[in-house]
Amino acid sequence: MPLSLPRSRDRLAWQPSPATGKVFFSAPANAGLGRAIAAWLVELFPARIRYTSMSLPYHIGNGWFGGFLPTIAFAMVAATGDIYYGLWYPIVIAIVTAVIGSLFMPETHERKLEHD
Repeated sequence: MPLSLPRSRDRLAWQPSPATGKVFFSAPANAGLGRAIAAWLVELFPARIRYTSMSLPYHIGNGWFGGFLPTIAFAMVAATGDIYYGLWYPIVIAIVTAVIGSLFMPETHERKLEHD
């Protein structure tokens, strides 16, 4: 069977799903926050313990929140029946992390990177 164009050539035939907006919101936010966190963690800890201090919480956070993402998203979808409901988990985690980080983390502007 040869490939052919769709029968409908109407431009409105393709409708974006609710997931489209959520994905386009979370992808740039994740990219921007991921780069900023790495630079901020370098300034936060003294040089002699810097690698362990920034690697351990970073990888535990990514492992727990990112590793359990499919399981939690699937459970949310199964509980509600809405196939897009699982997309709220990464958005809520990102917002909660940004709020907690902005409230409780110290300012590192003009801190020497070689401090002990």
